[in-house]
Amino acid sequence: MSRIFWTVGTYVIAKGGHLLSVSNNLSTEKMPVVSIEYETVDDERLVDDLTGSDIYELCVSLYKLRGTSPIKNIRYTRFSALQESN
Repeated sequence: MSRIFWTVGTYVIAKGGHLLSVSNNLSTEKMPVVSIEYETVDDERLVDDLTGSDIYELCVSLYKLRGTSPIKNIRYTRFSALQESN
């Protein structure tokens, strides 16, 4: 579960946004769906609905990029915006 949240946070940071919420309210028994709400630097609120296979694909691709990604050392925290400005 922690890897999924790390992946979601990294996904939002890579898009230049700040995570607002994550939910699975749209999920059904046969189709897991994760809704990610985030805010861009332009104060625009966006919602991305990702299926279970989308999340899996993101997790795998981020795992493969661990040593080469420019955002490899960024971890999502509630205070990441404060850490980035220091």
